[in-house]
Amino acid sequence: MKLDIEKLKEIAVEAGKIVMKYYNEDYHVKTKDDDSPVTEADFAANEYIVSSLTKLYPNIAIISEEHPDEENLKLRDKKELFLIDPIDGTKAFIRKKSQFTINIAYIKDKKFILGFIYVPILDILYYSDYQNSYKITNYNTQQKVKILTKENNDLDEGIIQTSSLGKSEREILAKEFQDIKIKDNIYMTSSYKFCLIAEGVADFYPRRGGMKIWDVAAAFGILKFLDYKFLDLEGNEITFDDMIKDLSLSDFNLFRSQKVLNYFDFSSKYLL
Repeated sequence: MKLDIEKLKEIAVEAGKIVMKYYNEDYHVKTKDDDSPVTEADFAANEYIVSSLTKLYPNIAIISEEHPDEENLKLRDKKELFLIDPIDGTKAFIRKKSQFTINIAYIKDKKFILGFIYVPILDILYYSDYQNSYKITNYNTQQKVKILTKENNDLDEGIIQTSSLGKSEREILAKEFQDIKIKDNIYMTSSYKFCLIAEGVADFYPRRGGMKIWDVAAAFGILKFLDYKFLDLEGNEITFDDMIKDLSLSDFNLFRSQKVLNYFDFSSKYLL
């Protein structure tokens, strides 16, 4: 059975509208056990997404960032899963930045099948169906649709990298890749970085710091039509099984294509 793409798009966008109701309001911020913040907006979006998905597909299990780890871990081996992050980039949301997203992923037989990433402030939706991945700008008004392709950037002038905003991570990466020609570095938060890879705006996304599977699942549903390479720091492919084991990810390097990976020659000095 194929899922209803249009309804899943609508759920992601409507969750974004719910979040935006809180954006300029006063709301309570809590600190979770991992020291990350969570707001009323996170919970409201989570409740809406979970209830909507459950109504449509009651037999598909749901793993969410806002559910207890014990509950999530019990669902690891389900044949079909939704993986959701109601607000990816909660810190950006709290600081009134634009780079927070709504993430919904569908996994079947341990494969990333569908992904939906909505950027509420910018009204941009990235998503996949069973044939292609897409970017829709001005979703709620004029809806300009772009099909995302495998076309590569010209690497002769160097690599376009996207990275997180954290100063310590930026310093680590600058030292680690000091011999690589980086012609531009796009710093931002949330899964929006993966969208830049999918769109071809960026070639390379290195990450040095903890992430969870719901931070990346929707992205890989969108990236699935690319020849991307998702590797740990020893050059091994990171699989769904690796991520679902304890719901977390190790440090990684994401290359938009084999061509980008070849640029680095990771067979030698860049393997740690």
